[in-house]
Amino acid sequence: MIISRIVPSESAAYKSLSAFSENFDGFMRWKPLFWFGFWILFAAGMAAYSGHHDRFLFWDFSRWFIGVISLILITTLSILLLIKNELIGYGQEQIMSSKFIVHFLFSAGMFLIGWGGNIMTGAPHSVPYVLAYLAIFIIYGIPIRQDKDTGENTVISNKKRWKYCLGASVLLIMSTIIGFALDDPVISTASAVAFPFPFVSFLMKHGRHVQRARIFPILIMAIFVAMRQGWFLIPLFLLFYFLRYYHYFRYGIVFPTFSVDQKKG
Repeated sequence: MIISRIVPSESAAYKSLSAFSENFDGFMRWKPLFWFGFWILFAAGMAAYSGHHDRFLFWDFSRWFIGVISLILITTLSILLLIKNELIGYGQEQIMSSKFIVHFLFSAGMFLIGWGGNIMTGAPHSVPYVLAYLAIFIIYGIPIRQDKDTGENTVISNKKRWKYCLGASVLLIMSTIIGFALDDPVISTASAVAFPFPFVSFLMKHGRHVQRARIFPILIMAIFVAMRQGWFLIPLFLLFYFLRYYHYFRYGIVFPTFSVDQKKG
């Protein structure tokens, strides 16, 4: 991470910025890491709506203002209605409870808000996106343990790994097929590209494969959505690096990261 070379952890500047980062502890209670899912679903709705009317739309910035304002509004409402009331989260307990239904309704709702047009027309187009979201969501139900010294991840339950990874793989195949049938190249291609990650995790037991199955499908979905709504890369970039710098200065770790092991900065 470049910032760790510019401001090494033993420097006086790091200590000053570390103290300053404590001011954001309250902000982190709003679970900004969850926002990636909220935002991708909403932007996916915008992208699908635009693509429905112009299949060849690419790298569009014309709706950036309404997109950014909408992101602020849906994030605020999600914090007040879902996060503060602990109605939404990611982990094993979410899958084993009625909160799975909340995720289903939430994902469909976020997409349709982004769609912004006739709900009856948008509902069929939401199906492959909801399936892809649920595929990623259930991967977070696989319990893994990280060694504090080595950063190595170990799967605690292989039975759940098999079940959830197979389920995620099937959902992504369905998403690909339905997206293709709806003539939506974004979700059909994104789901096809994401499919190998849970499938490899189904075949191989090491925890690093589960971590990849959690991380990379989110990145893939975000990039393919941004192919139509190019402005979306900017808020994603800002949130990603804010979280990286916060965790580096607050805890000395590089997070979020595309590496499968957390390491000291």
